Amino acid sequence: EILTEPKDPKAASEATSLLKEIQSFPFILSTVIWYELLVKVNRVSKMLQQRDVQMDVAISLLDNLLKELLTFREDGYQECVKTTKIIAEQNNVIPHFPQKRVARSKRPFDYESVDDPIRNEEEQFRIEYFLLVTDQAIASFKERFKLYEDLRNNFGFLYDFRKIKTISKEDLMKNCMDFHNILQDGQNSDVDGADLLEELLSFIQIVPEN
Repeated sequence: EILTEPKDPKAASEATSLLKEIQSFPFILSTVIWYELLVKVNRVSKMLQQRDVQMDVAISLLDNLLKELLTFREDGYQECVKTTKIIAEQNNVIPHFPQKRVARSKRPFDYESVDDPIRNEEEQFRIEYFLLVTDQAIASFKERFKLYEDLRNNFGFLYDFRKIKTISKEDLMKNCMDFHNILQDGQNSDVDGADLLEELLSFIQIVPEN
C-alpha cells in the first residue's frame, strides 16, 4: 500500500529498499541458513525439555547435535546455496551476489591511482554471516554440553539406582565423598559423604530390580 499509494515519499523509499533487500539472493540465503540451523536445534531442544529425559540421553543428544553442527559448518553452506538457488528461480530472483567496489584511499597524484578492487561478496557473506552464526550456535551448545557433563560427573551416580547396584562399595564411597566435597564450604557441607553412602546402601536393598 505504501508503494502503490506513496503519501509519504520517505516511507515509500524505505519500503522500496526493504522490498529490494527481501527479494535479494543473500537475504533468501540467510533465511535458509537460519532455517537449517533451527531445524537441528529445535529437534534436540524439544527432547531436552521432556521432564523424564535421562542425563545420559541428554548428553548423547547434545553430543550428536554438536557433531551435526560441525558437519554443517564444513559442508552446509553449499547445500544452503543450492536450496536458495531453487527458491530464487521459483520467485524470479537473480541467484547472485551483487559485486561492490571497495572505496580506495585518495592519492596525492593521479598517476598513483589504481583500479578499485572488487570484493568477493559471496566469500565475505560466508565468513561474516554463515560461519559467524554457525560458530555461535556451536559455542552455545558446547557450553551446554559441558554443563551436562559436569552434572553427570558430580551427581550422575544419583540418577540411576540400578547402576548403584552394580558398582563396588569402594567406588560408591568415592562418589559420595566427591559429592560431599562439591557441596562443602569451608568446614561445612550440606551432605555427609559417609552418611550418604549408608543411606544409599540401605535404599538400594528395597529398590525393585525393574
